[in-house]
Amino acid sequence: MKRIIILIILRINVAKSTVFAAGRGKQELEVAAGEAGLTVSALPKKYLGLPLTTKTMTRHDYDPLLVKIRNRLLSWTSKSLSFAGRLQLIKSVIASITNFWCSAFCLPQACIDEIDSMCSAFLWSGSPNITTRAKVAWEEVCCLKKEGGLGVQKIKEVSLVFALKLIWRLFTDSESLWGKWVKQTLLRGVSFWDVKEGSTGSWVWKKLLQLRPVAQRFLKMDIHDGKLVKFWTDIWHPIGRLIEIVGDRGRLKLGIAISACIADVLVENVWRFRRTRDTTVQNMIVKVQELGVELETNVQDEVLWKRKDDENGREFSAATTWEHIRCKRPVVVWSKLIWFAQGVPRYAFIAWLAVKDRLSTGSKMRAWGQVQCCVFCGEPDETRNHLFFACPYSYTLWLQVIGTLLRPPPSPD
Repeated sequence: MKRIIILIILRINVAKSTVFAAGRGKQELEVAAGEAGLTVSALPKKYLGLPLTTKTMTRHDYDPLLVKIRNRLLSWTSKSLSFAGRLQLIKSVIASITNFWCSAFCLPQACIDEIDSMCSAFLWSGSPNITTRAKVAWEEVCCLKKEGGLGVQKIKEVSLVFALKLIWRLFTDSESLWGKWVKQTLLRGVSFWDVKEGSTGSWVWKKLLQLRPVAQRFLKMDIHDGKLVKFWTDIWHPIGRLIEIVGDRGRLKLGIAISACIADVLVENVWRFRRTRDTTVQNMIVKVQELGVELETNVQDEVLWKRKDDENGREFSAATTWEHIRCKRPVVVWSKLIWFAQGVPRYAFIAWLAVKDRLSTGSKMRAWGQVQCCVFCGEPDETRNHLFFACPYSYTLWLQVIGTLLRPPPSPD
């Protein structure tokens, strides 16, 4: 039986390829690329709408994002939208644009603040350039609807979720080219939790290292055969990383190498520990033995990500991660009265403003130097409660609409 072998050779198209050199060995790389006939260019460079740069992102780098958002908010299709329409534009279109950038970069705080300012101005005035008409603080707008807000996600929290996803990929995606490069070039055999923040690595890498305390709350190693989980440096025990509990001095007393895995210490399901008089080390040994770990042959160790307080999953969940890191507020009792499936969005938004007491009633217009009385009864002090309940016209309307459904009958107070 004959076998046919097809050999495919891939060649670089020199006319369509460009080499971008940065960091160490830049001059050598440029010389080698020139000898191969490749065009040599310098960073920063724009690719797929995103800037490629090795330095900290500056105003010049993220300015295209601001321009794109501003142009979208100033387009003719956005000028005649109601409050509810503007809110939907922010939550769908603008959020999609920012999420695309957040998936690649940790946006600077100055960039996030300017985007929030434009979105807030557009929501209340219809223009990203008019910032003096806000009725409700943007922090309150970014709360969930059940917590009294409008359900807009904070860009800072979304950016944090995408950064944590990169850390998750570093532990789980063995086929990732980025992950392989990080392990070989930046980690060099050192645990991600222990590598020092030095001069090596891009500014994005340094941001990820700063997020290690946050990532430790979510990552956990699930032990099976014990050949991948490091005894000292990985997070596999509920008390945390063991090296942080006993320190390097305690590790030396036990005589266990820093690179040792669980299978090296747990032999035939029996922990192999030296005797020591150190109280801290003894307490750690007791807690390790109480966990009751048993190795399973031919079953590889797994990395788990926190979903609920007492539940971990094998896949990263952006929704549950955001739920854990977001700023929470107490649930309000009136949210279901405003937001329900059959509700009209523009009317629900006005009702939400009424509950917040942010409507432009006469009492608020007086602070702006304008006089506005109740158009129904002529009451000079027109407040929210008067407009909806205490006004004779509104009260009569309540009686005619509701009738005797409420017992006792509705009160103007």
